[in-house]
Amino acid sequence: MEEAQLSDLRALGLDWDGPVARQSERMELYEEAIARLDADGLLYLCYCTRAEIRAAASAPHGIPASDSYPGTCRELTVAQRAVREESGRPPALRVRSEDARITFEDRLLGRFEEEVDDFVVSRNDGTPAYQLALWWMIPPRR
Repeated sequence: MEEAQLSDLRALGLDWDGPVARQSERMELYEEAIARLDADGLLYLCYCTRAEIRAAASAPHGIPASDSYPGTCRELTVAQRAVREESGRPPALRVRSEDARITFEDRLLGRFEEEVDDFVVSRNDGTPAYQLALWWMIPPRR
């Protein structure tokens, strides 16, 4: 599968510098990045399933109809967290975006500005999410 993907990239005329990076060989870097995010107070446990997030997004109470995370687990009390832990469902780790916004200029489509969602950096099975792939290169906050 790996060679097929690399072959496809070559066929498109795409090249890369250095050796191919494999997620499975970078776990230590992801663990360090997660530890930094946690030390900065940017992570929280999330017990929501994708189905629950979709259901919340489609409910008629003002949340945009999308797959964006409605913040259900962002401010859980100790008691609420205990109830979720008793269910046996393992949590994912989400970044607390604090209503951050991103703005960029697309050469074809113009200016975009969007709110940053509380995205998952570690799935509930402990696998780092793809959003974490380059996060380890970001310098720590000072």
